[in-house]
Amino acid sequence: MSKRSADKEDFADIRESVRALCAKFPGEYWRALDRERGYPTDFVNALTQAGDINGVHMGVVLIATLAFGLITPPYGLVLLMASKFVGVSFGKALRAALPIYVVFLVTITFTIYFPKVVLWLPKHVIPESVGCFKSPAGTGYICPP
Repeated sequence: MSKRSADKEDFADIRESVRALCAKFPGEYWRALDRERGYPTDFVNALTQAGDINGVHMGVVLIATLAFGLITPPYGLVLLMASKFVGVSFGKALRAALPIYVVFLVTITFTIYFPKVVLWLPKHVIPESVGCFKSPAGTGYICPP
């Protein structure tokens, strides 16, 4: 069996799982959200649970990627407004922002691949937010690895 066909078989399980998950959210769910201009919280929560991802970690990744989306084309709303405000062409502002894009991409990659580092602060400040529970002994918390 070639490596390519083995990869296809490996991903077949993932594709089937994604199809099954998406089937739980029919078109009417999306149309209702569109009418209400709502956020697909139930869908994101289902994806988070299916991927065995901590909800706080998923939130950090989503916020970082959404912030990155505000400064990158094709939308780049924040960058567009800033360039118009200071009287610089959008192209020039885009070129000047390239170093920030690199920093954002490194940050997003870091947050995805190192969840324990991302969750360190929430684990110490609000332990319940990352799945810790109070110790039966009465002092401290017991946290998942």
